Amino acid sequence: MRIAPTGGSAALSPCVAAAALLALSAPAPSRADRVTVEIEGLEGDMLESARASVALKQYEERDTPAIEVRRLFERADEEIRLALEPFGYYSASVASNLEQPEPAVHRAVFRVTPGEPVIVTEARVEVSGEAAQLDSVKQAIEAFRPKVDERLDHGAYERSKQQIETALANEGFMDAKLLQRRIAVVRAARTAEINLEWDAGRRYRFGPVRYAAAQFPQEFMQRYTPWKEGEYYSADKLLGLQQTLVDADYFSSVGVTPDLERAQHAVVPIDVLLVPAKRTLYTGSVYVSTDSGPGGRLGVQRRWINARGHKLGGEIEYSRRLEQIGVNYRVPKPGLRNRYVNFGAGYVDEETDTSRSHMARLAATEVTERWRGFTRTLGLQYLNGTFEIADQQQDTSLLFADGLLTRKRADDLYFPLSGYSLLYGLRFAYEPFLSDTSFVQVRAEA
Repeated sequence: MRIAPTGGSAALSPCVAAAALLALSAPAPSRADRVTVEIEGLEGDMLESARASVALKQYEERDTPAIEVRRLFERADEEIRLALEPFGYYSASVASNLEQPEPAVHRAVFRVTPGEPVIVTEARVEVSGEAAQLDSVKQAIEAFRPKVDERLDHGAYERSKQQIETALANEGFMDAKLLQRRIAVVRAARTAEINLEWDAGRRYRFGPVRYAAAQFPQEFMQRYTPWKEGEYYSADKLLGLQQTLVDADYFSSVGVTPDLERAQHAVVPIDVLLVPAKRTLYTGSVYVSTDSGPGGRLGVQRRWINARGHKLGGEIEYSRRLEQIGVNYRVPKPGLRNRYVNFGAGYVDEETDTSRSHMARLAATEVTERWRGFTRTLGLQYLNGTFEIADQQQDTSLLFADGLLTRKRADDLYFPLSGYSLLYGLRFAYEPFLSDTSFVQVRAEA
């Protein structure tokens, strides 16, 4: 018979004793510190690259154990040096210091001396075959950076290489291959040699253009294609077709893409995706004018009225001193040189403090969108009406020819920062031909 002890300490079981021993021997949790990182001696893109490359920089906004701060600090010198190599600085030196201005706060300071940059001593950039003779490819090669005697800049090198590849693809060299791609850097001499060579391969041609089913028959849509089947492929022509279809104002969405997966024997078909726009557009506005008083406008435009894409629109304006109405009928003439013909008619009844006039107008114009780099407008206008000034009433009749050349170029059509606009105009009337007078008007604007 076993008798339990009745006094003194109770004996611990083996499991409880082991747990207590483990609890006593477990390390205390590491203290969480804060760190700030400062990089001196750099600016601009090099400073941003160095900041992005230093892993310690990513821990500025979080609590980090002191041992982890020291580990990341020891790696930072090499990270900064590697970050400067793409800018051509292969011999940078870094003086680093890890300070602790107060408990649990670390301040890492890196003072960088970039040193002398690597200079390009040879730049060989070649494209084989006929591709090298095309203007866009030649311009991309001539614009290659860095050139001889310039600082080695890997960013400029990659951008220039991409521009050459883009030029080749835009001209139809879909199979172009980069045979040589080498930058040889001699650190001791601080020199670099660049060697790039492309095999342009075969040049693709335009295959059939497949327009998605839309509101017009295929025969009409095919007239918008600004090239003939079998011509050399050109990305600029694809963009031109897309812009022409957008400007036609028949579609809410236009997509023009080459079907490279179905290209055979260097002939690539083109797919055109079209989403019809709303067929009828209504507009309205009210206004207050110091000349004509309060008034309003109502307009309607039928984007297409038949399978040939003809357009019809009209507008009415009414105010206390001005009444006018106008209608416009447009006949598109798509083709290699896109153009359209406008027929218009209008009537205006206007009253001012000193005069009153009634004027009717008839007009017919032809607009050619691509004529020797300009948009060309040729037309005839006929005006007939009466006007009254200071109790003097007269009739007027005028038939005149109108010619206009316009050109606009800009880096951005919606928010241009640079570009130009040109306008040349000529109007003339001859008295024997339905006119009360003869005149010549010349305009030039830039």
